[in-house]
Amino acid sequence: QIVVNFLPDFNDDITIGTDAYKFDGLFGYRNFAMYDRSKNNSMAACANSYWFLYDTANKMPAKITDEFGSIYPAGIPLKMNYAPRKISKIDLSAARELEPFTVNAAMIDTNSHMNNEQYINMASTYVPDNFKIHQIRADYKKSALEHDVIVPFIIHEKTGSAVNCPEYQDLIRVAMCGSESSHAPYAYVEFYM
Repeated sequence: QIVVNFLPDFNDDITIGTDAYKFDGLFGYRNFAMYDRSKNNSMAACANSYWFLYDTANKMPAKITDEFGSIYPAGIPLKMNYAPRKISKIDLSAARELEPFTVNAAMIDTNSHMNNEQYINMASTYVPDNFKIHQIRADYKKSALEHDVIVPFIIHEKTGSAVNCPEYQDLIRVAMCGSESSHAPYAYVEFYM
């Protein structure tokens, strides 16, 4: 979840920070913030993210132990409106199917799958130029690999009340899906105006 309060101007003096604020079972919870020191240290943007510990030897999620948690003490969560962790399923029958694209080597990260930022980057290309983004949410479902074909589906909703966010007027939802007939999702991305 990324909330954009305002965009800094060119040459503004900014500070960016991050802090984990909670560990629970498999999950770690982390905030990010960008402060614009040129504008009275105002918070230009903030974010909330959910992480999980992954055991690379056994190739599965692992519980965060007290020993590991003590190395990274939890900070204080930012004051922001926290959205639910999961994005509700996008009804593909009500969405418009867009041109598929193939995952290329430039989209792959050190874990040999499509970098999470790439889902947001690709989904943002379907947002109209006049759509001023105030919040972005992403929910990752399955890792795409190089050469996978992703089929985007898009829905533009006109009312924020439909998603329980009355402070936003418009919502664009993008489902990044597989090319098989079931169109299993790789990720859901939402843009709020």
